[in-house]
Amino acid sequence: MMTSVEVALDGKAAPARAVPQERTAGVGDAARQVDIDDFVDPCVLLQAVRDADGEITDLVVVAANRMAADDLGYVAAGLIGRPLSALGTQPAGRQLVDLLRPVLADQRSVRLDDYGFMSRPDLRAIERWCDLRAVPAGADRVLWTWRDVTNRYQEQQGLRASRDRLRRSLTASPLGIAVTDLQGRFSEVNRSFSRFLGRDWEWLQNHSIDDVLAPGDDAAFRQIVRSLLVGDVAKVEQRQRFISTSGTTRDAVHTVALLWDQGSPAGYVSCIKPLDDDELGPPDDPPLTTSTVQVVCDDQSPLWGDALAALLERQPTMRVPRPVVLSALRPTLTDSPPDVVVALVGGAVRGQQQMSQLLQAMREYPDIGLVVLSAGNGRQAEELLRERSSAVAFLPAQSTSDVGVIVRAVDAVARGMAAIDREAIAELVGPRRPGVRLNRLSDREIQVLDLMAEGYDNHAIAERIFVSVKAVENYVGTIFRKLRLNDESGTNRRVRAALLYLGEF
Repeated sequence: MMTSVEVALDGKAAPARAVPQERTAGVGDAARQVDIDDFVDPCVLLQAVRDADGEITDLVVVAANRMAADDLGYVAAGLIGRPLSALGTQPAGRQLVDLLRPVLADQRSVRLDDYGFMSRPDLRAIERWCDLRAVPAGADRVLWTWRDVTNRYQEQQGLRASRDRLRRSLTASPLGIAVTDLQGRFSEVNRSFSRFLGRDWEWLQNHSIDDVLAPGDDAAFRQIVRSLLVGDVAKVEQRQRFISTSGTTRDAVHTVALLWDQGSPAGYVSCIKPLDDDELGPPDDPPLTTSTVQVVCDDQSPLWGDALAALLERQPTMRVPRPVVLSALRPTLTDSPPDVVVALVGGAVRGQQQMSQLLQAMREYPDIGLVVLSAGNGRQAEELLRERSSAVAFLPAQSTSDVGVIVRAVDAVARGMAAIDREAIAELVGPRRPGVRLNRLSDREIQVLDLMAEGYDNHAIAERIFVSVKAVENYVGTIFRKLRLNDESGTNRRVRAALLYLGEF
């Protein structure tokens, strides 16, 4: 039997053969009948289940198209009446309920891309990734659709990992490497290149490679460029002289190749290997430190704790003991205190209770870092920041599908920094505050502030923008002064600056 559902949209007819993405409108807007059997993607109509207090405890399937039944491994009749919390493993099902509650509570659509989903209870790790869409379909009903994007997600993750490996290789390379535009102006250099010339990024970004080549060698470089552009050679390698910051010249083998973008030349990559006795290579990095990371899960989601712990223990900088449930956290902190606690917190009323229980257990241990993966919203972030202003991170629950995000947050928290999800902060900060004018800041100060908001400390910022730590400290001090952030007791000016910055974007 075909099932139609009335969906209120912004006075526009939703395309019957596409995932509905329009924002759900309020009473009085035009509505239309949407036949779920017309969707080419899996589509399910869900009915809210409420307790005696009117709180939504679950959602049950009241209708589904054939694609949904096939995708979830049920016959059509077997899917009807099944709770959403029972679709997939328990953590995945409960998370879906928490994610879809706002659709009914706020009568608004929800759109979530690259959601990690486990469709069978016997799986202990993420099986695939989907784009989810949900819109209200009445007072207590939700129309939910999804599209499998596992191939796209894995390709993106592979590309991102490849780029990260390349960037790390270039950054740590003992050879000096620089990227320039077609006019020779520097757009990026690694530490070895900067060290070879004795120039920091602040100077290099306002100059070109002609400015660091000795007289006569600049003309030779232009000849190299002409050879590359006409296609005579793919790369050129020759001995050239470079001018250091002291005015002396240093000999090096200079290799130049074209940098291509979508089939057209976009710039040059220069690689230098010195010929004098002074070794090139980046300054010694501090040794890697290992952090003990305690994963904490709700009593109802032990599989989530096991899966996340298995991912984190693969990291060479992390020791991960057996996960514990939230009720057993306090004894664990007393007997075997970790460096960082990673905890999953749900949404709605239950999530608030979990957050309160978590903060109460952590209150006596301010030196232990805390990373919260939340299915809630900015209100939970506000409660967290009232309790702590440093060594804390707040991330959306869907971050579990990207272990790199969690690893970076753990690293930042272990060093006493704060890392808060942008969307949560935007909801927390609300409308722009009068008096906060980012146009007072220079482009470089905006760049530093953006990295501060992502949780990087001064040393990490210095590495990323190729300046000294002292220069970053000066930028940070100027940012505080321009944003009128006084050094008030009991507050963290870096967190306050990040809040103000994210509140304007």
